[in-house]
Amino acid sequence: MKSKPLTIAVIILAIAIFLAISSNRKDNNEDNTTPDSHQTDNSSRHRSNDPRNTRSQHRPGTSTSQMEWEEKIDFVLSSDSISAEKATRTLLGITLDPKAPLPIRNDALEHALNLVEDEDFQTIQNIMGTADKELPELLVQTILDDTLNRNDTIQLTTALKVIPGKHTAIIEEAIELLEFHLEIELGTNVKKWTQVVDAYIARQKKEEQAAKANEN
Repeated sequence: MKSKPLTIAVIILAIAIFLAISSNRKDNNEDNTTPDSHQTDNSSRHRSNDPRNTRSQHRPGTSTSQMEWEEKIDFVLSSDSISAEKATRTLLGITLDPKAPLPIRNDALEHALNLVEDEDFQTIQNIMGTADKELPELLVQTILDDTLNRNDTIQLTTALKVIPGKHTAIIEEAIELLEFHLEIELGTNVKKWTQVVDAYIARQKKEEQAAKANEN
């Protein structure tokens, strides 16, 4: 009778040892597979975030997404191999592209304006267009707003380009800008405004030349 408890105890001990060994093997297997699965996840993430792989997923003929336009703008602005002049041309090209979403076109225009100095502002005025080829209202507004941080000549000559357009609210702003500087009211009469603006600019140039002569 005494041998029965001993036998049971031995069996229980053997089972406990077997379970402990099995548990250790399972833990070791999980430890060995975890790094591999982690590396696989990381590798997959890196591939999906790679712009080159993202671009390769677009089939020829598919429409360009907003993300692609943003990437193009970011590339132009961040590339050390692209001159400011070339970057401006590229940005203005996006501004003029009717296929690009309007917010993207405006974003490109704002960046171009940041790159253009006062002496080169005619580059901006040249893209404003007229009649059916006039830029959308948002873009014309962005250009006129930008001139408020530039010299009088740029403000006045840009306002003259706005008046013949079709964007009523901006035309009113342009007229107010002309009236503020020139202290005269001529409505939408572009011809008379042009004469007054030309005389104003000529007078300013004479005053600047006189000031320089006095300095010498």
